Amino acid sequence: MTALPDIPRLYTALAEWLAVVLYAQSRPPRFARKITLAASGLLAVMLGVFLEATGEVPIAWWVPCMGIAVWMQYLYLWLTRTISLLEAGYVCARAFVLAELAASAEWQLHCFLWPQRSGADGLSLLLLVVVYGGVFGCIWVLEHKHTSPKGHIVISGKAALVAVVMAAMVFAVSNLLFLGDREVDMSVYYIRTLVDICGVLILTVQHEQLREAALHSELAAMDEVLHRQYEQYKRSKEGIRLINSRYHELKIQIADIRA
Repeated sequence: MTALPDIPRLYTALAEWLAVVLYAQSRPPRFARKITLAASGLLAVMLGVFLEATGEVPIAWWVPCMGIAVWMQYLYLWLTRTISLLEAGYVCARAFVLAELAASAEWQLHCFLWPQRSGADGLSLLLLVVVYGGVFGCIWVLEHKHTSPKGHIVISGKAALVAVVMAAMVFAVSNLLFLGDREVDMSVYYIRTLVDICGVLILTVQHEQLREAALHSELAAMDEVLHRQYEQYKRSKEGIRLINSRYHELKIQIADIRA
């Protein structure tokens, strides 16, 4: 059996960059648009150069190199968006799992259709555009189809920890079969893609729960404001009734005095 080629590092870098930029759109920028765009371009260059330069490192250095790439995305989120370090970790975990899914699904299709073609081939690049466009397009639609709360979604320490642990588990399980001495076949890619899909779904469900909790909090706050306004209205109405009653009594007393 002919061993299947590894995912090109530039493909991985592109997936990680697209994922982190996509999820960053949900957070308000810290700087002007030009600075944010420049930082995004710099991140793309740094990820591409770093992952391409470390493509041939020993397997023992592979995980630390991926950790450095994730740290770049984390730093980008914290520097360019008005979010805390905790929120940056939560968003980074979601982006990392989504990038893993996009890269795995695209390369699985590549190896299924034409395993002998290189990543720089025209058909390979076309497949890259189609798959990445479909994956990230679907996530973009899911992220923007609901009405977001006016305030940003509050990320608790528990939610951030769950997202980070889930991302680490998905990465470990989906890449576990690559660490052995066996040749990589299509079953490895099937398992990896399936695990990545499960990870994205779990983190998406978690995010939807946080979004609903934020909406409920916003509705509860609005209900409290309306309740206070209604109570104030009732007090004002009662005050007006008392004033009218006193005025009526006063008119009667004045009429009696005139009589």
